Amino acid sequence: MKVLKIVLLVIFISLGYLLSADSETEAERHLRRGNEHYSQGEYEQAIDEYQRVIQINPNYALAYYNLGETYRLKGKLDDAIVFFQKGVEIDPNNLLGLFLLGACYKLQGELDDATSTLQQSIRIDPNFIMAHLGLGDIYRRQGKDELAVAKCQLVIDLPPDQTLENFSNAYAHSILADIYRKQGKLDEALAKLRQAIQIEVDPDVAPAWGNYCQAGIYLTQGKLDEALSEFQQVVKVNPKEGYVHYSLVCVYSLKTESKLAIEYLKKTFDLDKSFIEFSKTDPDLENIRQTPEFQQLINSY
Repeated sequence: MKVLKIVLLVIFISLGYLLSADSETEAERHLRRGNEHYSQGEYEQAIDEYQRVIQINPNYALAYYNLGETYRLKGKLDDAIVFFQKGVEIDPNNLLGLFLLGACYKLQGELDDATSTLQQSIRIDPNFIMAHLGLGDIYRRQGKDELAVAKCQLVIDLPPDQTLENFSNAYAHSILADIYRKQGKLDEALAKLRQAIQIEVDPDVAPAWGNYCQAGIYLTQGKLDEALSEFQQVVKVNPKEGYVHYSLVCVYSLKTESKLAIEYLKKTFDLDKSFIEFSKTDPDLENIRQTPEFQQLINSY
């Protein structure tokens, strides 16, 4: 879900991955090798190959984007941002590059920069569905529910992005469901979640999507133990996604299990700092917000 599987899919439909070995240049050969290492999780070897591409051609934007994404997966977001910025500098109209840069800004909690970058991509292509979805998620984190709802509805109304295999539509429904639940509109939340779970989503794009939606349904129904069990399954599949850990934070807080809630909140912040401000007002965290541990955690970031 979100950037993790989406970017992995989009990166490899680029020309750098599909080139024929018979026609590729030296730079393209290193790019292909880098992508092969990347797809095997061999990130250091991938970085070495991408750096060789840049040594041969310092203006090869795709090599910078792939370097940025590799560093992102290694958790080195500052390095990732530097390479994404360089890629965008070389190729300012590249929608994927702008999306990746905006996504890294979001993970760093730099939501204004993330917003402006995604808006820049929408000015290039008003139907760029990934950017609209990203903005909807950011507005939700900022507590701007009306803007988030408008963006998610726009995503639902736009023609589906074939690259994302219906994910954008399904995830927009889940964002709306979360907003409605926290507003006390439980019937509307359940309706959106049931729509989301019925949308066929490629498991390579969004693994454990059914578990995620079912967990949301249980959470909306107040069945906290059942929701916890489903979210734990999602964490096993997506251990590096902050939003998954944050789902556990919400459940543990509602169950008044403060120690576990704080533990998973720290994991969330380490992975995705956009949740820091959101956690200060999220009604799900009301049971832990006044604890000394919560305040200490917030103050440490």
